[in-house]
Order: sequence, then C-alpha cells, then structure tokens
Amino acid sequence: MSELWDAEAVHFDDEPDHGLRDSATREAWRLLLRDHLPVPPARVADLGCGTGTLSVLLADEGYAVDGVDFAPEIGGPRPRQGGRPQCTRFRGG
Repeated sequence: MSELWDAEAVHFDDEPDHGLRDSATREAWRLLLRDHLPVPPARVADLGCGTGTLSVLLADEGYAVDGVDFAPEIGGPRPRQGGRPQCTRFRGG
C-alpha cells in the first residue's frame, strides 16, 4: 500500500484540498481543527499526515506537531509548503 502513496507523493498537493494553496480552503481547515484541539502550544499528532499540509498549518498556529505516515516518500512537508522542521517532526515508513 505504501508504494501507491509513494507514487502519489510528487503530485499529491496539486489537488485544491490537499495542498491548501487556496486561502479560503486553508482558513476553513484552520477553523475546523481549532474547534477540536486543545489550545496551542499543545503537542498534537497528525496520523496519516501525507505531505504534511495540515501539520504545517497546525505548526503555524503554534502547535508542536508530530506528523506520521507509513509511506516514506509522502510523509512530511514538501519544500513548496514552507514546512518548518524546527516546529514539526515527521516520520515515514
């Protein structure tokens, strides 16, 4: 199964709701998650983090995020997402 997701990694964030490039979509996710999480700087886990878009969004909000994905190539932020490794830890595989 991880081979399927690894193959998707390069283009996964091209979908509007995956890469959160649209500001309205990004804000909708931010509001949805904020209502269900403890107050930052809580440590949260993003299980099945994929390319890390939600992990980076949460890190930007001040959370300490552990992003985990079983597909090594897809786990973690792509450079174009502006991932901040000092705020967010990713584990793949």
